[in-house]
Amino acid sequence: MSTQHFDEQAATWDDAAKVQRAHDVARTVQARVSVPAGARLLEYGAGTGLVTQALRELCGDLQVTLADNSTGMRQVLVQKIASGALPSGARVWDLD
Repeated sequence: MSTQHFDEQAATWDDAAKVQRAHDVARTVQARVSVPAGARLLEYGAGTGLVTQALRELCGDLQVTLADNSTGMRQVLVQKIASGALPSGARVWDLD
């Protein structure tokens, strides 16, 4: 499947509805999964990393790997890491 749509939408992807949905997902994960100190997180199909951002607010800094096959989305992830919105040690993978 082509990633062109996601590449084109990446820069403006993070609208209020998507941010809210990511927070809802993060709260559900936190309620059902005990996240121990030193946990590692893989967000597969990470997009712009909204779920990881929300989990970070709830669980603190985690070892993070963000995987997405869209070049545009990965570029946003790299920008978020540089700005501190995502953990500085986060890894970004091109993975389909």
